[in-house]
Amino acid sequence: MDIMKHGEETAEEIEAAFVGVNNGVSMISKFRRRQPTVICGTGRSGTTALARCFLNSDDVKFVTQDETDGSNLEVIAMNKATVECDAEAWRAFKEEHAVDDSEFVCKQPRFEEFIVKDEDFKSVWTGANIIVMTRDPHLVATRQWSINMHQSGKTFTEHVASCFAIARRSIMCAAEMSELCGVLFVSYEKLITQPQQVADEVNAWFGRERLMKKAMAKSIMPNNPYYLERQTLGWMRQMKDMKERRARGER
Repeated sequence: MDIMKHGEETAEEIEAAFVGVNNGVSMISKFRRRQPTVICGTGRSGTTALARCFLNSDDVKFVTQDETDGSNLEVIAMNKATVECDAEAWRAFKEEHAVDDSEFVCKQPRFEEFIVKDEDFKSVWTGANIIVMTRDPHLVATRQWSINMHQSGKTFTEHVASCFAIARRSIMCAAEMSELCGVLFVSYEKLITQPQQVADEVNAWFGRERLMKKAMAKSIMPNNPYYLERQTLGWMRQMKDMKERRARGER
């Protein structure tokens, strides 16, 4: 962006500058062929947005709870197995969907955190892949606070600090797995501003076309009613989980 007076920037110039400083897609370690891939990241980091992009690929077996629709991007049973660090459940899940050597993708928020908690759980996923969604934690904190996060009892400053700590933990957990499996970081901000460029870089990591560039913009359209429905359900589950943790005396 050229030097100009404050307040005179156009929307196009602001977006161009933002995209220019955003890392976008970072290939941390090589993709492991014929192995499953989990799209993960902290809550509200854009896992649903990227997951929807894979629904248009004929070459990827996208695993959802409802195979006929693909709308339910939470594999609920595996989400429970993740939280409980049930390595055997994930081992069976992995073997079930890899019997034909086909690549499959599924979505599991916070998978990158739980995968490092238990050695058995970690060993199950060694040799496979994870795509970690990242998002500006300050933007996440502001968005949540503007809805009803102020009811959590935290000040806004405390909430922002918590979002930064969660984002850092997510990144560090994924980095720890980079020597054991394929790891790719994808910026949510880059995904929604430059979807076709993200498709190019993600496809380069896979080594073949997995994301269809022409369908990317439609897949992540924020005002898509279906997308908004998934966002709402995700938020409801997050608030329910927070209330349950508070009832147990957890932070």
